[in-house]
Amino acid sequence: MTLSQRRCLYIVALTILPICTQSAELALSGDIGVGRSGNVQRVSSGGSSDNIETLGVQFAVLQDSDRYSLNLLGDLAGYRYANRTYNDQLSGTANGSAALHIIPEALSWVVEDNFGQARRDLFTVVTPINSENINYFSTGPDISLRFDANMRLLAHLRYGRVDYELSPYGTDDYEALVGLERNLSSSSTLSLDLSDRHVVPEQASGSPKYDSERAFIRYSVRGSVTTAGLDVGASRLVEYNKTDTGPLILATVTRKLSGYSSVTLQAGREYTDAAGALATTTGAPALTAISNLTAVGGSGVLAITQSATPYVHNFGQLSLNMDGLRTHVRFGLSGADDRYLGQAQLDRKTYAATGIVTRALTPKLTIRVDGSYTRNEFQTRSNDYREASGILSLNWAVGRLLSLQLSGEEYRYSSSGAGNSVTEPRVWLKLTYGQRALRQFAPSRAQFASFATN
Repeated sequence: MTLSQRRCLYIVALTILPICTQSAELALSGDIGVGRSGNVQRVSSGGSSDNIETLGVQFAVLQDSDRYSLNLLGDLAGYRYANRTYNDQLSGTANGSAALHIIPEALSWVVEDNFGQARRDLFTVVTPINSENINYFSTGPDISLRFDANMRLLAHLRYGRVDYELSPYGTDDYEALVGLERNLSSSSTLSLDLSDRHVVPEQASGSPKYDSERAFIRYSVRGSVTTAGLDVGASRLVEYNKTDTGPLILATVTRKLSGYSSVTLQAGREYTDAAGALATTTGAPALTAISNLTAVGGSGVLAITQSATPYVHNFGQLSLNMDGLRTHVRFGLSGADDRYLGQAQLDRKTYAATGIVTRALTPKLTIRVDGSYTRNEFQTRSNDYREASGILSLNWAVGRLLSLQLSGEEYRYSSSGAGNSVTEPRVWLKLTYGQRALRQFAPSRAQFASFATN
């Protein structure tokens, strides 16, 4: 069984499980459609057209009880090309976490999985033959030992596995974390945490083993208007006789601007790798509407570098959410500076902007505009590239759960290194069955939310 088949089976199994329980919150929809591409190979000139068939599923599941909890979020689609330009393709992202509370509020066993796609060649345009599936699976126990009403000892152990569909960059990792947490008030906590993560890349990758060590203080506060979290400390990478040390800073602030709008600011510096990038990109602090899942250039391929090498990740991100009675707006700006240890050819700066605006024209007719722009600047190569995409969609609610969608897309790519410029237009006609607007779910009330580290 291939990696794609295994992951699809896993996702379907976890989706079906909570449907049988009365307390599960579920949002599920599926679509079938046909489309046409005006440049399916995404080449500068001489590209051909092709008809595309698609079958997709979108799901969001929240299950929480004293004995177990489950969070799932996914947007997956299969594509078939009429002229067999490419083989059948699976695209999209999915992430899930499940916890069995063996001893409530004291011992839980956790399973997590993150699935997506990444470029095989970072310096060329995304196509089905320049992308592959990537999956990060982890499991282990969470432990909480309470000393009194305000103080407890927290610990977790994890085994994780990164799998690439084709590339030899898979890794096994073993992580241990211990922390001492104190409740400062009913809405704020302070903790001292120590962690060590041992990573063993596949031998074929040529990358050495390494350890990622962290010591930090974590402060979190949740108010009626503002929610904030801050990790401050030191981190170290140990690779044989080579050591790299630097500060660890992770900060997140979310503020409600009104009853229907909020703004979130995130910034930090940390050591991470492909596993951390995949978990951050496909994961979400809360299960939100499936429509918020976006990927690079509308291609379904995430901005993850194919490498087993760790890197220093400096980043900042600003996002704005507005939800009115008829209009919904999502807007984000982000920037990152990544420095790979021992692979300077991968060092890059990334700047991105995304936006989604949805407007209900009538009770049955909705218009939506999506846009994204990404610029990558490499430090040692002249392969800088830019990607942009735009989507205009019109959705007509035929019935309570049935809707018809017509959309037009345009994807653009340009690279300074190869000197090429690519444009691909597409049109789609899709029939969707399911909830038209997947409502937002609350975050999981997992007992060990304070251990949400990358």
